[in-house]
Amino acid sequence: AARGVPLGQKANALTIMEFARLHVQRERRLDAGIHLPDRCLVDLLAYTITACGDQGVLVDLVQELTVASLCRIHLVVRVPIILD
Repeated sequence: AARGVPLGQKANALTIMEFARLHVQRERRLDAGIHLPDRCLVDLLAYTITACGDQGVLVDLVQELTVASLCRIHLVVRVPIILD
């Protein structure tokens, strides 16, 4: 949102491609070590299927990107956030 990219119901194919580009850019910069990824890429896949499900090539691309990114994860630890 801070970059002016529409979110939620305002998302479209261009939004999805911009988020995918930003994700790949962020992953490319990561060195070896421990990283705390968020779930934004999985959310992006859900947005893609919901908002652009009729665009098979785009759905396939984001799905492949998601699988490739998740394959790099060796350990997942869920840390619940509790707000009072």
